[in-house]
Amino acid sequence: MSDPVASRNLAKYKDLLPTMEKNLPVPDAVKTVRGKESPIRVVDLVFSSGDARKSVQTIAFNLPNDERVRKEKGAKKVLLRNIIKKKFELILTPIGKRIIDKGQVQYLSADGFFNEVLFHELSHSLGPAFTSKNGNKVEVRVALENTYSALEECKADVMGAYNILFMIKRGEFPKTFRKKLLVSYFAGLFRSVRFGAVSAHGKGAAIQINWHLEKGGASFDAASGRFKIDFAKLEAAITALVKELVMVQHHGDKLAAQTMINKYGVMSAPMRQALASVTSVPVDVRPIYPVAGEKQ
Repeated sequence: MSDPVASRNLAKYKDLLPTMEKNLPVPDAVKTVRGKESPIRVVDLVFSSGDARKSVQTIAFNLPNDERVRKEKGAKKVLLRNIIKKKFELILTPIGKRIIDKGQVQYLSADGFFNEVLFHELSHSLGPAFTSKNGNKVEVRVALENTYSALEECKADVMGAYNILFMIKRGEFPKTFRKKLLVSYFAGLFRSVRFGAVSAHGKGAAIQINWHLEKGGASFDAASGRFKIDFAKLEAAITALVKELVMVQHHGDKLAAQTMINKYGVMSAPMRQALASVTSVPVDVRPIYPVAGEKQ
């Protein structure tokens, strides 16, 4: 069920996609021009079945995936608001309360999570679409082959955070939103990584966690089992990772992509300890639809 008012309130970000592309921390020659028809729709899911209902419950989607269509027309982003809300309440909040430094848990934010989901989807429409392989122009996904999905999900996550930080600097969000965004983003990576390192989202989340730990964006205290975020260093690490991922995609460098996955897309000791402490938190939600006569 669509919410036209909420959808209109987010429409401005569609118009800002070219501005976000220009702001990417890479040379201008790397930046891409895509179609501007990229509507954003906020909906509440009232029923799903078949493939849409099994396994991990989708919180948003961005279609079509065909880069030829995206380049000419753009892509539609749909946010499943009620699913996002329940995943924040039932999964991300208890994870954050257990693994984030007690002095920083206060910044865990439903708005931070919702906007990270929104800008994740927007960021799928940013960055390189095509590259060169054996002298031919091909989609980035063709050049990167089996490494593409993990890197693309990683890119969408971290670029989403990067673009929200950019929006804060532009005044689209208040400056007080910065810490809420960064804590919600970092905690949210642990929600995603629980889907498993074999999944694109899980591996992409692992890359980000380990990258940020290496760059000092967060530190882990083994005694308490909690992560403390260094906001300035995390912001710098986000920028550096966006640049690294965009350049790998621009060059269609499968070897560099695989090297990054091998180094960062692993279950490190801090991650294992943190995840072991949240085993009582559900990995995902299972919706019940009263409109279909379903009961709890």
